[in-house]
Amino acid sequence: MSCIMVDAFVFPAAFLLVGGKKRSFNMVKALHLLDFRKKGKVFKSFLVLFFVMGLSFGFRSGFVFPVFLSSNGFDPETVGVLVGLQILLAGLFSYLFARRFEIGKPLLVSGVLYSVTLVLLGFSSSVFAGVLMVVYGFAEGLVTISQEGILSSITSRGSYGTDIGLLMMGLHGGNTLSLALSGFLIEMCGFMAPFLMSGLIFVVFLCRFILHSKGVVYSR
Repeated sequence: MSCIMVDAFVFPAAFLLVGGKKRSFNMVKALHLLDFRKKGKVFKSFLVLFFVMGLSFGFRSGFVFPVFLSSNGFDPETVGVLVGLQILLAGLFSYLFARRFEIGKPLLVSGVLYSVTLVLLGFSSSVFAGVLMVVYGFAEGLVTISQEGILSSITSRGSYGTDIGLLMMGLHGGNTLSLALSGFLIEMCGFMAPFLMSGLIFVVFLCRFILHSKGVVYSR
């Protein structure tokens, strides 16, 4: 009900946005822009990379963190506070570090922090688990900066929206797959398994990103 009340203000606010110049658009043109076969080699490579990134994200997104905290003895109120602090910290560091570094630098730092924090979470419990959950927000903020920087660097101005849609389709496809698998991993092996998978897959993404982005994104 709270979400419905908040969303009620979104629609009237949207009409207050200043619109740009309108251009003719039809279904044929839309389908052409969405056809990834017509995209360049670099774009296709990053479509695969975003799928790998989504695989990493799915093992720690959705229900995983709240259930992890609950299993460590935190009540629902405390879980909400900890997740909220994590999101607040992620937003704060996204704001502080955005546009201040080359894309490659925050991505490398976030990759290390992301993987190390998730591995530590896999072996943590009780209060230490809650502290790490909040600290993880720092890595999440840097990952967000890097992700947005990649999107703005490899998308075409003439098809900016559709390019982002294709890349995010790859990311959410990987996210959906790993999120579905995370429940089975937690049931069979505990939380250590999905956290380790998330950290290791992100390292794979980072290594492949460095190889594919030379002269395209990493150097900017």
